[in-house]
Amino acid sequence: VSENKIHQGKGAGVSVSDNGKGSFTKNRVFENSRSGFEVKAKGDPTVTNNRIYSNRKAGIHVSDSGKGTFRHNEIFENQGDGVDVMTKGDPQVTQNTIRNGFDTGVYVHASGKGRFENNQIFENDCNVFVATQGDPILFRNRIYRGRGAGVCIEEDGRGTFKENDIFENVSAGVQVNTNGDPTVDGNQIHHGHGCGVFISDSGQGRFSGNDIFGNVDSGIEVTTSGNPIVTGNKVYKGRKAGVWVHDDGTGMFSNN
Repeated sequence: VSENKIHQGKGAGVSVSDNGKGSFTKNRVFENSRSGFEVKAKGDPTVTNNRIYSNRKAGIHVSDSGKGTFRHNEIFENQGDGVDVMTKGDPQVTQNTIRNGFDTGVYVHASGKGRFENNQIFENDCNVFVATQGDPILFRNRIYRGRGAGVCIEEDGRGTFKENDIFENVSAGVQVNTNGDPTVDGNQIHHGHGCGVFISDSGQGRFSGNDIFGNVDSGIEVTTSGNPIVTGNKVYKGRKAGVWVHDDGTGMFSNN
């Protein structure tokens, strides 16, 4: 399916399910009543070089063990999330631009997974949001200028975040709340308008080998029963405390 305008549908622009596959390239998918692309029930399309925008729900929705390979797409100005992954959805999302959404850039929740690599994720409400046993892998993405946190993990969300560049977000670069428990390794978290890393409300997480610098607020702030493991990071050139633990916050800090 190549070089079509797919628009103003009463449901999804493109729906792939029940082991369906297909190749979709250089299409414009816009102004549909649901998501631009909807992948369910072990659907596994290849989606490359499309413009997916102005849909009433997500740009891309993957659920119910749906998969899919998404490369070099421009996903923008959707009313829902840019990419929404849930219920064992497990897409490969590589070298896309996910920007200027009305909601979250990437939302992984309800046991969703997925691998996100070398994407530009910017100017969304929260750029990346992981919750309710979502467990994605994010590797070497640029995550910046979010209207909230760069990355937010909460409500038993997990995830592995490795070698990402997270910067210039309005609140924390990485925020962990309510039993969130990510692995955050080898990232640059810098020049945010809030904290570099903010952990609260029994948030946890393992933070190692990160460069955390140039943030307006504390480099790392832990409060209200937050309890991270923080090892081998560099925390420097912030405008406030490097590490601030208060109001029943705890944590283990070593070799930083």
